[in-house]
Amino acid sequence: MGAFEYKALDTRGRETKGTLEADTARHARQLLRDKHLTPLDVTPAAEQDRGKRKAFSLQRGISAAELSLMTRQLATLVRSGLPLEEALLAVAQQTEKARLSNVVMAVRGRLMEGHSLAYGLAEFPHIFPEIFRATVAAGEQTGHLDAVLERLADYAEKRQALQQKLSVAMIYPAVLIFMSFAIIIAMLAYVVPKVVAVFDNIGEELPALTRGLIFLSDFLREWWMALAVGVIAIAWMVRRVLREPGPRQKYHRFLLRLPLVGRITRGM
Repeated sequence: MGAFEYKALDTRGRETKGTLEADTARHARQLLRDKHLTPLDVTPAAEQDRGKRKAFSLQRGISAAELSLMTRQLATLVRSGLPLEEALLAVAQQTEKARLSNVVMAVRGRLMEGHSLAYGLAEFPHIFPEIFRATVAAGEQTGHLDAVLERLADYAEKRQALQQKLSVAMIYPAVLIFMSFAIIIAMLAYVVPKVVAVFDNIGEELPALTRGLIFLSDFLREWWMALAVGVIAIAWMVRRVLREPGPRQKYHRFLLRLPLVGRITRGM
């Protein structure tokens, strides 16, 4: 039995979304009809999430806080003796994030099909890191899943605390950098064009640095929209390239070699 995300219409014609468990998509549609809902779209939760990742979207995995809370809840329930599939169901029902609930239900669906928990987590590599999945697999093989989940919960909470400290520490330099770029752009777009008229009345050849500044100002005012589209396109291409293992490994190696960023990355 797997998890399916659905879109359906109720008796008043309003669209509703959610997740339900069923053997097949046909079974899921029948369950919706039994609830007096008209199914519009029924998709396996894992495929639905995979499709969202392939499409252009700013939405990424879950936050460190959400992963930490989910791991702690699951570890507590498993430690109390609750069967794993029931623990996953309880976590899915308790979470306030619909996307995270759908992911947990999809993992539970894989578990109900006879697969291991690590196999279900591997369906969502952008949410559950490789070290997380490998540790869960080791816990399942040794029969100490409850203890492993407790350790993972401690690890996730410490990781969240470290990220919070880094975020707070980076707020001030980030604001300074943003304000610096904003001031430079404002000067090039509004201040420099007014000063150019003064230079035109002088009638002498301007230094190369001043001519370059004027050219940069004209270029920014005339091509700012194309420049913005180009930046967005480059960011999208870089994101697509970094999904491949080879380029991502080279990028991470480059980060580790940077003087200050490398230390922060290794600390995380």
